[in-house]
Amino acid sequence: MALEKEIKDILAWMGMLVLAMQRTEEIVDLVLTFVFQGKEKLTLEVLERLEREARARTLGRLMKQMRDRVGIYPNRTKLSPRAT
Repeated sequence: MALEKEIKDILAWMGMLVLAMQRTEEIVDLVLTFVFQGKEKLTLEVLERLEREARARTLGRLMKQMRDRVGIYPNRTKLSPRAT
């Protein structure tokens, strides 16, 4: 019984650590977007472009991981049921 509680406590701490790491990643991304933005002025259009680029990087990393781990053929990387 005591071992079960210890295991639950460890899993709870691991979950909290994962959440803290995710939050830290979000903050670093926010800092990189607003503080180290480069020479162009930060407008709504620039923010929307940065968001699209970040999303594309995320999807690209996901597809690469899927190819590496699951063995998807390189010509099957489009997000479409008709990918050839």
